[in-house]
Amino acid sequence: MQVLVLTHNILSEEPLQRKLQSLNHEVLCSSKMLELLQQAIDSNFACYFYQVVILSENLTNKEVLDLLPRLEKANSVVMRKVNSIPDLAEKEMLENHGIVGWVTPDISTDVLRELLAENVRPFREHHKVIAFPINTEDTSQGTYAQLYRTFSKTEKKVFEKLYSAEGRIVSREEFCQYLWKDETTNSHLSQLSVLIKNVRRKISNWGLPEEMVVTIWGQGYRFAPGFYEYCPEDSIERAN
Repeated sequence: MQVLVLTHNILSEEPLQRKLQSLNHEVLCSSKMLELLQQAIDSNFACYFYQVVILSENLTNKEVLDLLPRLEKANSVVMRKVNSIPDLAEKEMLENHGIVGWVTPDISTDVLRELLAENVRPFREHHKVIAFPINTEDTSQGTYAQLYRTFSKTEKKVFEKLYSAEGRIVSREEFCQYLWKDETTNSHLSQLSVLIKNVRRKISNWGLPEEMVVTIWGQGYRFAPGFYEYCPEDSIERAN
């Protein structure tokens, strides 16, 4: 299951993230995606990849109410993380607007597991996104092959390595061996950071959030689960 946590502070979500990951769920905690949604930038398409969206307790009720209509289009189950369950009037008001579950900091893994199982419904095929917004200032954008051609030779290797990992974390050491057939050095790590940054930027220019390339601190990099919906394997073969 894919879970998106929208928050103003990703560090505050670490305990919940660990619990979700212990249940074998893919988790993305994002302040950037929250910011894009709040700015009414058409980024709700990215939410289509997440079966569950959890709105952090550091969002105000007003922010939650503003977000719910945009999240509704994604057909995701939307839950609210709170320090304590609100009073009956507030609870009913938020549930009437689309909140289906409540997550507290002290929720046990068992209760969290059952809460998700109870409320999550499968994605519907007709809700999957086929088109996405394109930045018309860059005429090279539009198709996967056009995105692929914007990469340098080494950036293509980074992209292909991430893609072939199928969501697995690719360590920095593995990248250094793959790209330069050499041990990990500060110089290689610096070059790798630049390459990852460039791949992120070009994917963003193509119309997807930079968060599609996920940094796992201390471990490495991977693609977010939803990326493979936009770039199926046969599109890579055509681009090559």
